[in-house]
Amino acid sequence: MRLLLPLLFIAFMLTSCKGQVYSSKDVDRAAEFPGGNKNYANYLEGNFSWVQSQLTIEGVVLISFVVRSNGNITDVKVVKSLCETCDSEAIRLIKMMPDWTPAILNNKKVSSQVVLPVNFRL
Repeated sequence: MRLLLPLLFIAFMLTSCKGQVYSSKDVDRAAEFPGGNKNYANYLEGNFSWVQSQLTIEGVVLISFVVRSNGNITDVKVVKSLCETCDSEAIRLIKMMPDWTPAILNNKKVSSQVVLPVNFRL
């Protein structure tokens, strides 16, 4: 029993340190790519390196991630898959993005969940 209490305390502290992650609908101002949507589109265009081999596929991969209160991007996940190579490229693009402007709630920077499309066209 002596070991159980310290372990529970550590688990609680790790959970608390991460902080709450808000939905974009629950904040006063949503997290934003530096410079807005136009710069996001330019970033994708300039960094896209997907090469389709023999398959002919196009569509959208939806990627979910958390923008932390310091602007860092974490917890990148595929929400809607297209194919393995498309998913991998979408994850790569999101993970190498510059830090974002974090969401604001009650005049404080907070962590928030973001879902973005990455389009694949032939």
